[in-house]
Amino acid sequence: MEYYYLLNYLNSNLSLFIDDIILKKDYSLFFSDTDRREYWNSCFNFNLESVSLKKIEDEFYSRNLNPSFWITDSDYKTRQILQNSSYINRKTDYWMILEDKKKFQIDKLDIQKVINQKHINDYMEVFFSEYNDKYLKYHKMLNDRLWSKSIQSYILYEDKVPVSIGSETEFDDIGLIQSLVTREEYRHKSYGYNVCRSIINDSNASKFFLRSDINGSGIKLYQNLGFKELMRIGIFSKKKIKDLKFIQKMKYYRK
Repeated sequence: MEYYYLLNYLNSNLSLFIDDIILKKDYSLFFSDTDRREYWNSCFNFNLESVSLKKIEDEFYSRNLNPSFWITDSDYKTRQILQNSSYINRKTDYWMILEDKKKFQIDKLDIQKVINQKHINDYMEVFFSEYNDKYLKYHKMLNDRLWSKSIQSYILYEDKVPVSIGSETEFDDIGLIQSLVTREEYRHKSYGYNVCRSIINDSNASKFFLRSDINGSGIKLYQNLGFKELMRIGIFSKKKIKDLKFIQKMKYYRK
């Protein structure tokens, strides 16, 4: 059930940086042509009792990538196998779910639904403010996907300047909330909070889920909306030379 949510997240129209998803009998993989970091190039939904770790690692080496795995916190056995095989936890994602939908009161702010090209341009301006020029190839892709009827998107304006965005896609009566982005200079004004409220109010879904960095400030915001923890996913990747040097250095100082 946990990987059901993960697969729908990877398959959603707004997971732009994922260019290839490979589903095999004993494991699944996803890769990005633009971003070579472990987060966007990883293995998930795998069973090391039925497939060898080496076989999966070779999938990454053939693409000149460092092997990486997404695993849930509850999968203690796999976590131990990876740690014993020189893998370390690079990052932890915090997945949250809202199961009791209710109507929220929205502050008096200029929140508009994306319905025309100007809205799309404003949305992309906020979205790509988080990324550098190497992601320019995704502009047309995002533009095209925002026209899709399967995506509902919103923009919050301050004095006609687009400052906060958010989107939702639905599957099986579940709303996946994504791309909650607020320009850095406009944060801590409850803008993202109100965009998220608007998404939930207008949606036909009966429950919602989203992901957040476990160290991010958004977790408190989502908890205030009624979201609760669904799962935690750790991103494990092979130790690199610089990691090994750091570990050896720490062992030296602990003596």
